[in-house]
Amino acid sequence: MDVTLVQIAAFVSSIGTFCASRVMNAEAKRTLDQIANLSSIPDVPIGVASAMVPNPNAKSRLVLLRGVVLPLSSVDNLGDAASPSQTSDDNALVSDTTHGLEAVVIVSQTKHIYNGGCSRPQIKLISDSRKQVPFIIAKELSKSCNEYVFVNWKGREDRIPLEQVNYSKKELLNLSHREHDLTVEEVNEEKALPQGTVVTALGYLNSDKGIPTIEPSELHSFFLTTKSKEQMIEELSNQVEEISFQERMCAGISACLVGLLIGTFIGIPCKRIHYY
Repeated sequence: MDVTLVQIAAFVSSIGTFCASRVMNAEAKRTLDQIANLSSIPDVPIGVASAMVPNPNAKSRLVLLRGVVLPLSSVDNLGDAASPSQTSDDNALVSDTTHGLEAVVIVSQTKHIYNGGCSRPQIKLISDSRKQVPFIIAKELSKSCNEYVFVNWKGREDRIPLEQVNYSKKELLNLSHREHDLTVEEVNEEKALPQGTVVTALGYLNSDKGIPTIEPSELHSFFLTTKSKEQMIEELSNQVEEISFQERMCAGISACLVGLLIGTFIGIPCKRIHYY
C-alpha cells in the first residue's frame, strides 16, 4: 500500500475516533448530571401532592411520586368544573386475549416474519393498534379514591412502561425448493399497562383546573417506570460506566492511529511479519 494512502487513512480514522470519544464524553457528563439531579429530587407521597401544587404564577416543581395506576374513572366526585382536559367517561380497557385483563394502555401488533436461505429474517408489520384511557397514580388500589395525581404524558407514549401480556406465533407458509427454504410466520403480541401496576413518576407537578397533574421532564429519560429511585440511579450509573469504557477504547484507538501517522511521517519502515 502506498504510504500516502496509509497516512490519509490514519488521519481520517484518528479524527473520527477522537470525535466519537468526545461525543461519548459529553453523553457521560449528561448522564452524570441526570444522576445528580435525580438524587436531589424529593419523594412526594400521593396524599400531600395536592398541597404542593404550585399556583399559576409559580414555577413547576420537579418531583418523584410512587403509587398504583388506575383509570381516571376511579376518582370520586370528579365534577365538570374540576376535570382535566381529558374526559372521565372512559373506564379501564379490557383485553380480549388475556382473559379479561383490565388496563389503561393496550398495544397490539401483528407481524409477519420471512425466513429464507442465509438472508436475515425480514419483518413486516401487518397491524399496529394502541388504545389508552386517561389514568391517574393513586395512593392505593381502590375502586374509588380521593388521593391521586393525574398523568399527562404529553404524547410521550415511549415513556410509559408496558409489559408483554400475550404472545403467540404460528407458521403460515413453509416451502422448500432446490435446497432453499422459505418460511413465513405470523407473530401476535400484546403489551399493556395493567391497572394496579405500581409505578414511579418523575416529572413536573402542576395543576389542571385544580387537579394535581404530573408531566414529563425533558431533562430526564424517565417519566413513568416500574423502577424505584434507587434502581433508576443504578441503571444510569451502569450507563455511565459503559459509555466511559467505550470512550477509553475510542481514545486508545485514536492514539494508536496518531502514532502510526507520526511513524509514516518520520519514515519508520514497516516490517513484514512472517508467521510460521
